[in-house]
Amino acid sequence: MFDACIIGTGGIVGCAIARELALRHLLVAGVEKHDTACQETSGLNSRVVHSGFHETPGTLKAELAREGSQLMIRYAEERRIMLLKAGMLIAVPQGGIRAGLWKEAGALWSLWRQGRRQHIPFQFIFTPAGIREIAPIRARGGIFIPSVCVIDLESLAQSLTGDAIDAGAHLVYGSEVTGIRIDGSNYVVETLKGEIRSKALI
Repeated sequence: MFDACIIGTGGIVGCAIARELALRHLLVAGVEKHDTACQETSGLNSRVVHSGFHETPGTLKAELAREGSQLMIRYAEERRIMLLKAGMLIAVPQGGIRAGLWKEAGALWSLWRQGRRQHIPFQFIFTPAGIREIAPIRARGGIFIPSVCVIDLESLAQSLTGDAIDAGAHLVYGSEVTGIRIDGSNYVVETLKGEIRSKALI
C-alpha cells in the first residue's frame, strides 16, 4: 500500500511531484506508459524557464512562477544540469507600428509597466542598434529579461527521478494504466505490469 500513486512520472511535473513526496518520507509509486521520460508534452515544449514576468503582478501565479524559476535554476546549477542563460527578448518589429501592429506596441508598454511591479530585473531597449546587440533582428525596440534560461530537460528529468528513487519512490516505466477503481477509501491502479494500491491518486 502506497501513500500516493502518480500517473505520468515521465513528465517533468510528475517527476517533481514524486521527488517532493518521497523526500517528505511518503511511500510513493509512479507509473509511466513510455520507457523513458519526456516523451510527450515535456519533451516537446520550449524548455524555457520563465521568470514570471508575464504574469499579473500580485497574483499567486506570478509569485509561484518567480519563486519556481529561481528554485529551478538553483537546482540545475547545484546538479550541474546544462543551462543556457540566453535571456528573453520581446521586441516590436521594424516598421511594425506603420504596419498596424499598435496592439503589439501597446502590449509591450503594458509589460514594461507590470514588469516594474514584479521585482524581476529587465531592460527596456529603445533603439534598433540596442536590439541588434542582443539578437540579429530588425526591431524598433523591446524588453530584455536576462534571467530567463533554457534548460536541458532530459537531464533535469533524470536528476529529479534519481532523487525520487534515492528517497524510496517506486517508479515503473513502460506500464500503461488500463483502469482505475476505488476499493473503500483507497485507489487501485491497474497497469500492464500489475496493480498498485494507494491512499491518494495524482
